[in-house]
Parts: sequence; C-alpha cells; structure tokens
Amino acid sequence: MNHIIYAGMPKEDREHFLGEAIPTGSDDRVNIIKDTVIMVTGIRNLSAQSRKREIVDARHIAMHLMVNYTDLSLNDIGKFFGGKNHATVLHARRKILHLSVNDEGIKDKLTKCIEVLDFKFKPYL
Repeated sequence: MNHIIYAGMPKEDREHFLGEAIPTGSDDRVNIIKDTVIMVTGIRNLSAQSRKREIVDARHIAMHLMVNYTDLSLNDIGKFFGGKNHATVLHARRKILHLSVNDEGIKDKLTKCIEVLDFKFKPYL
C-alpha cells in the first residue's frame, strides 16, 4: 500500500482510516465507503442534489465502490444517495469505469479509495 497519500492527514484520521481491518456487514461497509470517499475527495455531502462535477464525480465513485464492496442492490445504493434509482447507479458505475481509464484525477481518487478499502476490508487469516 502507498502510505504517501496519508502524509498530510492528521494522525487521528490516519489511525481511523488505517486502523485494524474491520469485520463488517453492509451497513458498516456503506459508512466506511462514504467516509473514505469524503476523505479522498474532500466532498462532504455525497447526497447533495448539486450537479457540480466534483460532487457528482465523488458520488459516482462512492456508488461504484458500493457495488463492488457491498451486497446491496442497486436500488438500495441509490436510495442511500437521496433516492436515486438503479439506473443512476448503473450509469455511475459505467461512467467511473470509463473515466478511470481516461481521466487521471478520477483514476487517482479511485485508486486511493480502493487502497484504503482493500486494507479495511481485508479478510482475517
């Protein structure tokens, strides 16, 4: 894992995000994913009705990660983000997959989130 991404983060936040792996259910995972995306993107309200690109991109990253890291249905993920429907979640997933190849900023944010989440959700051996 690349710990350089945490260099400017206060010690308490590093300990929170790099603490022990957590055995979690979907509800816990949703909150950890949300907190991780907030930490990496700096966008505090992922459910905001705003269409500003930075807010939409952060929300789409979170939706994409929730599809990958939880067993929630697409409808349930959409509801978490202010009543979005399953089609919005599918669109978000496709958009992030496309942008992760074509946009270095999105690729970097997604990679940082995945590094944290892979560490947090690693299985106990």
